[in-house]
Amino acid sequence: DESAYQLVHHCLLLDLVTRALAADPELAAAVYARARGTVHATEGWWRPLGIFELAKLKTVEMTLERFVEHRRAGNLPANFGHIGLPFNIL
Repeated sequence: DESAYQLVHHCLLLDLVTRALAADPELAAAVYARARGTVHATEGWWRPLGIFELAKLKTVEMTLERFVEHRRAGNLPANFGHIGLPFNIL
């Protein structure tokens, strides 16, 4: 079935991306900065968001900032975050 194939492909791709980002804090920082910059550069990006959605976005941003900070400092092992890294919800 085509939809099942697409779902499996998406999951495998997401796993590869999150593993790469978890393993390389500089790559994670670059991807995060680009994604955040793109969102925040869009005029009125916050308008369609309710308080819950805006709080969720800010929480994800802070989580990614702390992740990069602690990976750069060596406080987290290289494989930390390869499952559940919040890049997949940006």
